[in-house]
Amino acid sequence: MGWFSRRKQVVEALGPAELQTGVYRSPGLARLDKELNNRRPESILDLGVSSTENVRFLSRFSTNLCIQDLFHSACDETGLRSEAFDFGEAAELNMPEAGERFDVVLVWDLIHYFQPVERRRFIRRLTSYCRRDALVFLLASSSATVPLVPIRFKIESEDSLHYTLPEGERLEPAGLRTRQVEGLMEDFSPLRFFQLRNGLQEFLFRYEGVEDEDVEDSEGEAADPAPVEVAEE
Repeated sequence: MGWFSRRKQVVEALGPAELQTGVYRSPGLARLDKELNNRRPESILDLGVSSTENVRFLSRFSTNLCIQDLFHSACDETGLRSEAFDFGEAAELNMPEAGERFDVVLVWDLIHYFQPVERRRFIRRLTSYCRRDALVFLLASSSATVPLVPIRFKIESEDSLHYTLPEGERLEPAGLRTRQVEGLMEDFSPLRFFQLRNGLQEFLFRYEGVEDEDVEDSEGEAADPAPVEVAEE
């Protein structure tokens, strides 16, 4: 059982938060930056839209960087839609070649655009690309309204992100509570969770699966879980 489900939930603001294009603090990214400075990954998989800013930031840690723009590879040529985007079946997504494994995976807000059953299938598929102890960074809406298509995130600094949101209609909040996200990540252990004031949550997970299941964890007893942190925009 993960530590998220055993801790008191942060009280959410009344009513859905309305995300806007702009710069927001990202304590989850700051924690990821700290982890990567300590471990120096061999390879990184970014499932978001490619940008000069993101490439520059991630290339500080590894020259083996794979950008797999999951949204645009799964939609039409324009990427513009008048109705909510849906990835459909996770098994049909355009992913890296079989056998490739990564030390870091950035999922961003993409889980909003899967049907509930496909969310779990997507995460299960994602495990096949993770090396042991790989880090996974993702965002999920607890109370923020969700745009029709994924947000475009650009890394401004080690602790801030620029959100670019499409104008127009919004969907109801995804309502993904901490425990629900934890349940999706059954092969991962939670490192940090941050409830943002903009209605999103940031999560950093560590992959616990092993390529050789008989290899025991050399870290010994698990450390005491880190506290939930609440971040302002």
